[in-house]
Amino acid sequence: NHSYLGNVSFIWDAQQGHINQSVIKSFLTSQISEVFSNETFDQKNMTAVTSLFVSVTILENTSYSGIPDTDLHKFTYEFRIRMGDPVSTDLLHKIGSERFKQGVKIGTVRFTQFIVFNESDNELCRRSNQGHCELRSTECKQENGTTMCVCKKGFQPSTYTKYLCEDVNECSKPDDYKCSGNGSCVNKDGNWTCNCPDYAQLVYHNNTYQDCSREVFYSCESAIYQTYKCPNGLRTCNASVWSCQCHDGYNLTGTGVNSTCIDIDECKENPCGHGICSNTDGKYSCTCNKGFELDAPRKSCIDIDECLHSNDICVNGKCTNNNGNYTCNCLNGFYEQFRNQYVTYCTDIDECTNASYSCDGKCTNLQGSFTCACPDGYENHTSGDNHIFTCKDVDECANPIGYQCIHGTCTNTNGSWDCVCGVSSRPSKLNNSVIQCIEVYRYPMQFEVQEISLPGGGHPTDKEIQGLLIKQLTYILNSSQALGGKVQLPVELLQDGYHHPLNGNITINVTVILSTLSNDSALQTVFEKSDLTQRTIMAGNILVISLSKTEIYVDQCKLHSKACDFNSTVCVFNKSEGRVSCECRTAYKNVTYHEGVGFCEPVKESIEEFAYVSSVSFTLQANIYNSSSLKETVKQQITAMYQALFGYGKIWVEIVKILGVKKRRKRSTTESASVEFILHANEREKDLCNISKVCDKNTTTCNDTSSQIECSCTAGYVNITFINETSIYICVQP
Repeated sequence: NHSYLGNVSFIWDAQQGHINQSVIKSFLTSQISEVFSNETFDQKNMTAVTSLFVSVTILENTSYSGIPDTDLHKFTYEFRIRMGDPVSTDLLHKIGSERFKQGVKIGTVRFTQFIVFNESDNELCRRSNQGHCELRSTECKQENGTTMCVCKKGFQPSTYTKYLCEDVNECSKPDDYKCSGNGSCVNKDGNWTCNCPDYAQLVYHNNTYQDCSREVFYSCESAIYQTYKCPNGLRTCNASVWSCQCHDGYNLTGTGVNSTCIDIDECKENPCGHGICSNTDGKYSCTCNKGFELDAPRKSCIDIDECLHSNDICVNGKCTNNNGNYTCNCLNGFYEQFRNQYVTYCTDIDECTNASYSCDGKCTNLQGSFTCACPDGYENHTSGDNHIFTCKDVDECANPIGYQCIHGTCTNTNGSWDCVCGVSSRPSKLNNSVIQCIEVYRYPMQFEVQEISLPGGGHPTDKEIQGLLIKQLTYILNSSQALGGKVQLPVELLQDGYHHPLNGNITINVTVILSTLSNDSALQTVFEKSDLTQRTIMAGNILVISLSKTEIYVDQCKLHSKACDFNSTVCVFNKSEGRVSCECRTAYKNVTYHEGVGFCEPVKESIEEFAYVSSVSFTLQANIYNSSSLKETVKQQITAMYQALFGYGKIWVEIVKILGVKKRRKRSTTESASVEFILHANEREKDLCNISKVCDKNTTTCNDTSSQIECSCTAGYVNITFINETSIYICVQP
């Protein structure tokens, strides 16, 4: 019983005949049986197939498809042919292919393919449960139309059954199976192998010879090396030497194949520093102390710079970072108000109310500081660690560029400054930092003021009346077109120049100061041309101003007696020009003004000066309360007398003492006195006797010897005597 499998494909025309499964199988059975039982085919192929043919069985339909829009159907069916003896599958295929070749039509069927499966396809084994072979030791094989169990390699046929094989013990045949390199043969089911010693690799040469090789084992290309594990590292091989390249956190231990990586206990080295170290496999971790944090690699604890966020933890203070903590010191101008473990808060000190701070000026509190604004003309000076601010006067005169006093003397005052001009000039303010002394001309004037009382009117005081009159007179002069702009300052009230009797008009004596040369008559004309309304003042009562008919004379040098240095200058008043000036005395030159006083400097080559001691008696008609004022008045009168004789600049008078003057009572009117003085002259008077009256002309002779006057009795007279009452030397007849 030899079976052969195959399949046949065909197209069935359902229009020409009925189609069903049984019909198809019956048709195929008859057609295939006819081919393999027809002796004609035997003769043609020179075979005896028909005598071997047993039967054909149509198996399952393996493929079906309809052809669209037709009654045609494509089928493929499997079949089994049974032969009494083995037949070549190629022969069977050849016979069937010739009969059922593509395009052959039998009835309603057109064949397309006929195939007999090859023996090598093992289709019989597949369809017969692998021929019931024990698959561990055998395998099923189709041959001659039947199945058989063939022993696998390493097995041999069993003496008991054809369906399994017995293992061959190769190790019992050392001559046939060799294991070199100190290996030991180990029999296996259907095979054998060599059990190699440590650090040797099995090398398979053929089925009968195997070798245990240390060289192959350690080769960098060996299979063993490819399976070599290096826990916690990377395997390396260099010139057949194995090792491990350990990962971070591990150290290499052992050599060669025994190389391995073991954990490093980093905590032994205290890598965390300011923290607690915890060792783990291949690494470690740090739990940082307070005030510390992990660095970028998270390997160590580093200080936290809390001051990077000082605005949050140190408000209004200076944050200083320390190792593990920080300090917060309040800035200047702040004090610590609040502190806890998270923040220090500094609050502004109100220096303006704090007793530890002082400010002479206007104190203004600021955040963290304060300002002490001094009044104009003062500047701040600090002491006591800038806690005490004192407003000290600014010496503007020490800054000649910032403050200028042109033609005058800069004088510092408390909180300001002044430009003191000479007697012949007055200050003119150009701006806040520049004052110029300009030449001025003084003209005394006298006015009468009629005071008209009104019913119910007020009664201004004398001081108020004086102020109103000064203001109005200044206005009248300044409003004149003839003098417009020339009145530099308000008119000045002369000393003792205001008289307000109980009955009668008020008289007021003033000095008009002009910047240009004028004269008395011009000033009188200006006033006379003024409007009556300008000369009328409503002040409770009515004040009507009129020009006095009396001409007054005022020696301005008396008013400015201290404006010229007594030793080096002499005061000169030119009434016609209204000008007061200081002129240098003999042996002095270049008059300059310092703090309003005129000084002259001595010449290098001094000019000879001659001094004459003298005395004079006088009668005083005044109430004297100030001896220095009397002394100055007497000196000016004596000086004026001698200047008329010698000329200006050639003499000066030095008062030695005044005799016989007592403090007068208010009602006293006259008093006799005398004065001793020295007359200084820059040239010798050749005939002093013509000037002096000290020698009686009738009884004495005057002799001028060595700048001194000597009196001697003339012929016929004797007993020269000085008479005090007349201050004359006199002789009598014998």
